Amino acid sequence: DRVGIMKKSKGRRWTPARITAAGSVAFLGSVALSLALTPRCEDRGCPSLNDLEAYRPVEAVRVYDGSDRLVGRLSGPTRYVVPLASIPEVLRDGYVAVEDRRFRSHGGVDLRGALRALHANLRAGRIEEGASTITMQLVRNAFGAEILKWNKFRRKLAEVALAVEVEDQLDKDRILE
Repeated sequence: DRVGIMKKSKGRRWTPARITAAGSVAFLGSVALSLALTPRCEDRGCPSLNDLEAYRPVEAVRVYDGSDRLVGRLSGPTRYVVPLASIPEVLRDGYVAVEDRRFRSHGGVDLRGALRALHANLRAGRIEEGASTITMQLVRNAFGAEILKWNKFRRKLAEVALAVEVEDQLDKDRILE
């Protein structure tokens, strides 16, 4: 058949919509089972949320001499953590609209958005959309160096678990900041 995995089952044809629905149920079931079996991320060896306060974005490499004096910088981005109040509201709202429309209403993980992305990716046969929320992006950026060596499934589960914990401890404006 056209998709390659279409089979007849009790006289019904496996359409792309049915494959997507079955994939969605399997995905949500595996995430729910994983989270239920190990309810706290720290039990899985995740980084501590206390490290979040110490987070500073990666900057250009600084070069020091033998006396520990700064003698130069290699090219690269210069990033600063700034108070949310110093960012224009239209920019904040635009970022939320593009990255995570339901940011203000979910608890760190947007299951509806994840299902939408899964459906789009299955239909396309490749990754077209991501399912990460702003909170999950924060977790990945803040803890990425520690969890990047994990396999993709374990890393995504850690992002989910940490995002839920971050949402429990910080308000939305602090997460966005």
